[in-house]
Formats: sequence, structure tokens, C-alpha cells
Amino acid sequence: MTENGQSNGSNGNGHGDPNDLTIAVETARRGFRRDVDVLVRMLDAGTILIPLLHSVPDAEHGEELEVDEGFRLSPQMLVDEEGKLYCALFTRADLLEPLVDQLGWETDGEALEYATVPARVALEMALDVVDEENVLGVVLNPMDESELMLRRSELASILAGTAVPLVGYVNAIPEQDFEETLEADPGDEHPAELVSAIEACLAKQEGVTGYTLARTFNPERDVEPHPTLRVITTRPDEELGDIAQLIIEAVKDALPPPGYIDVIFERPE
Repeated sequence: MTENGQSNGSNGNGHGDPNDLTIAVETARRGFRRDVDVLVRMLDAGTILIPLLHSVPDAEHGEELEVDEGFRLSPQMLVDEEGKLYCALFTRADLLEPLVDQLGWETDGEALEYATVPARVALEMALDVVDEENVLGVVLNPMDESELMLRRSELASILAGTAVPLVGYVNAIPEQDFEETLEADPGDEHPAELVSAIEACLAKQEGVTGYTLARTFNPERDVEPHPTLRVITTRPDEELGDIAQLIIEAVKDALPPPGYIDVIFERPE
């Protein structure tokens, strides 16, 4: 693998390199607003590696590319099982190397080359092609423990200097007692379609004795207020995960923006 034609290895593993965003990307993967802010603040100091489908003409070997207006690259893409594409970006060469043989990536039929560009430029170019129809998102450091996938709205917010929670990641971390969760005015009405969907689903579940529905907002976890459903049930703990998935599936078409719901189970007093 070469960097604009130069043998790989000149930059080592990137540790200690002020342009290396690996730690910032891995931190952002936790998904909390404060963690994403680390990536936002470090973005302009970092560089990104882009694996190339076609070489960059007249590029200086081993140097960061000078980028001007109209600059274009032909990058490699990740393809999922449904044929949808993802922009693949890397923070270090050693994180790219394991994928070269696995994915069969080449540059103009020869050994893979990659371009090193300012991180902001790389994400701006990615934003131009992510349409959430054919190109679904950006994956930084794919298949590494620091892998971070960003949707178009998340990518745009980071480029605008605004840290937003990455809901897909932060939802996997249990909420802690010290976290602040705000509840909207109880007088706010919930969409009738959502209430009907919840009640129809819960009516089919044995051991459910009641529920409450609120709009909540955790500044570190949430992009905006969203529905939170508290279900009172006597069902055993090992069944609650499956019940939550049934509820989420039943109400998904009735959810107001931002389009997701938290389900919390409580025991009868």
C-alpha cells in the first residue's frame, strides 16, 4: 500500500502525531455530547486518509495534499449486503492496512494508494456525496475498535462546530443515576396515533398493569426531546428486552420527531 505512491510506514502507527484523530474518533464513539465535542474541537488540527480508486495526478509523494477549490478524489467505498455505499475514511495507515486484502482494494489496478487530506476537507467531501439513499453515511476506521459511523445530519453538525449526541451509540450505554434528564410539561399532548399504538401493543402483553408516557430530554444523550414510555409490569427480567422490541416495532410509524422512543420498565409498588 502506498501514500500517494510512497511506501507505507513513514508515519509509523501515528501515536504522538498531533494530526492523529484516532483518540478523538474513539472518544466520540461513546456518543455523549461531551465526547463528540472532543472530535469537534480537534477536527481542524487533524488529517484523514482516503483510500483511492484512482490516483491523484501530480501529487507529491508522501505529502499532505494541497486542496483548492474544485479539488476532487475518486475514493474507495464500503458496500453493504444491500448494495448501499458508505464513505470509508481512516485516521491512521495501520488501521487501513488490514482491510486492503480483505476488501480487494486497488488503485488503478495496482497497489492501493491513499490520499492524506485535512480532516475538515475529507468530511466536507463526504458530506457532498452522502445522500442517505445510495450513500448512507460515513464510516471512520471501519472494522477497528474505534470505528465510528456518522449519518448525514451528524456529519453536518460536526462540520458546523456543533456537538450532537450520537443516539445510535449512546443508547447502548445504560443511564446513570447522576445524569440529568428533563421532563416536558405534563400538559403537552402526545400524538393520538402514538398513544393508540402503545395501548394496542400493551393490551396484548400479559403482566402489564399500567404505563406513563412523557417527553424527556437528556442534554448529553438526546438531540431533542423525545417520547419515553414507562411500562409497569410483573414480567420477568429476561423477557423485558423482547417486549421492548415489540413495543418499538409497534409504534415506529407513529413516532414524532426525532423518531425514536425510550422504553423503561418498572415494577408495581
